[in-house]
Amino acid sequence: MVTVRNTDDTGIHGRSLKGLTRRLRYTVAAGALGALSLGNPFLLPGTAQAGPNACTPNGTTVTCTGDQSNGITNQGGTPDFTSPPIDTLNVNNLTGAITPANNVDGIEFATNGNGDITINSNTDTFGITATGTGHGIDADLDGNGNVIINSTGNFTGGNDGIRGHVDDTGNVTIKSTGNISGGNNGIYGYVEGQGAGQPPVTIEIISQGDINAAVQTGIFAEIESADGNVLVTSTGNITSGAEGIIALLDSYNGDVTVTSVGNITSGNSAIFAQTEGVGNVAVSSSGTIVSQARGIFANADDGGNATINASGSIHSLDDAVVANS
Repeated sequence: MVTVRNTDDTGIHGRSLKGLTRRLRYTVAAGALGALSLGNPFLLPGTAQAGPNACTPNGTTVTCTGDQSNGITNQGGTPDFTSPPIDTLNVNNLTGAITPANNVDGIEFATNGNGDITINSNTDTFGITATGTGHGIDADLDGNGNVIINSTGNFTGGNDGIRGHVDDTGNVTIKSTGNISGGNNGIYGYVEGQGAGQPPVTIEIISQGDINAAVQTGIFAEIESADGNVLVTSTGNITSGAEGIIALLDSYNGDVTVTSVGNITSGNSAIFAQTEGVGNVAVSSSGTIVSQARGIFANADDGGNATINASGSIHSLDDAVVANS
């Protein structure tokens, strides 16, 4: 079932809805809609240098306070902490901004093996500025487990603003309060998965603040090879060089839900939401969309329901809304 609603009195501005025409993923012609731009999330940053102030471990938790201007990491020759045993990183009560060297992450927590990673960061008024290939915050789990990022504060990533990645099976949860600027993506969440027969997983991204993604996507969330659900909630304006929001479930079963409260200005489609297995896709947008390609695309590829509720104006060079099922 396909449902499309637009309640803005000014209507939908763009080419007319093309019914239930099947759209193939990644086959949008450049120069018309533009190719879907997934970017390269694996540009490799350098390693933050510990200090100047030392971090304080307590069991499986480490807390970093004071002057952390060089960045925080568990990698390299002089890490701030080691994992294991640490599985939770707290960053708070800073005395200045986190401003690492070029190509270095602001906060980095990476581990090989199974287990959870949690980053709780509150930079208050100081924020994070990472340049080059450096991410603002990067949590990378090469194994089975969950990645959780809770961030309060404004910051800039030369690469991604926030990046959360699980290489095998597990959940990614990213909650951000503050404005984010990313040279590549604003917020990036990705679960690779291990195919059929594994427990279902979830990517949930909640952003409260404005996002500026210079080259790629404002918010990117993808489950590649696992059943599960993708949920994206954005309260704030998004400006992006490519898509505003991508929420994607590849080949397996589950639901995709996108809620956007704010304006989106995008170089490619403003919102792209798709499940390729059995499941439903629901998109709700209550801001003005200005898109150089589609406005909103919702595709339930294997017979689920696709629903679009738009209560703001949509100005697009191609389809304003497309809902397929």
